[in-house]
Amino acid sequence: MARKYIKISSVSDIDLSRIGVGNIENRYIDSQGNRYATRFNKRKRKVEIVRIALGLEEAQAIVQRSHGTKVSLESKAAEVKVHPAPFNLPPWIAQLGIAPASRLNSVEYLNEIEKECNRISERFRGIISNIKRSEVGIDSGGHHDFNLDIATAFDRDIQAPLHETQKMVSELTRFPKPMSNYLAYLNKKHKVYFETLNSERQKEYIKAATIGTKMLKAIKGGLDLIQMMRENMEHMDPEALKGEQKKAFENAMQSMDFTESGLREETGKIIKWFETASLI
Repeated sequence: MARKYIKISSVSDIDLSRIGVGNIENRYIDSQGNRYATRFNKRKRKVEIVRIALGLEEAQAIVQRSHGTKVSLESKAAEVKVHPAPFNLPPWIAQLGIAPASRLNSVEYLNEIEKECNRISERFRGIISNIKRSEVGIDSGGHHDFNLDIATAFDRDIQAPLHETQKMVSELTRFPKPMSNYLAYLNKKHKVYFETLNSERQKEYIKAATIGTKMLKAIKGGLDLIQMMRENMEHMDPEALKGEQKKAFENAMQSMDFTESGLREETGKIIKWFETASLI
């Protein structure tokens, strides 16, 4: 069922001072079809506006209700193309309000993915190292080793899928197999659509479907780990720490903010890549 939206002229019509428990779940759509939500940022302790992606069927339903007319797929204002077999993006992307990047050169982006995997890995290693040096990883009873938890989660949920991503980039850009070898990554509807593409478009489609999907898995693992680390560290008072411990703690918290922002940005790039490669 399509969610109900409140029509606004522009995002500036949303008055954050009037957002509370009773209406924070409201959704808004402006005159250009852009969709927004509000959420409470626990870290910053304030309500903020986020832009969220709009599915085609939902957009059509909203416009029909707003104007009482059928939606034209060849509107002079904007052309909406109906994808016959779109990939389903992971639900967490919409839940976090992550929108596609405004523009992306898919060739340049593909060349940067391996380096980005290394950057993500190094950032998390730095965060984990700072947490260890802050000595906040063990509870007062000495029974729970938080350092072990985050190291295990990093290896399993971030490092492993990053390695898989790099391996797939190397294979598809340097030693590609016949495209038919990668059809196992597609469901029946995707395969039918895939067959309608020319050979070059098929290559781009497979690259985005395989590499992008693996990269999103690593990003989700990273976002989950940051949330876990914050939940375990937010009760700590940095003023109670001494010298180097305090500095390491603060560096870890700052690095988490920076890394989270980077992961969200990277997700937007992948969504845009999916669009340019005709996955969605």
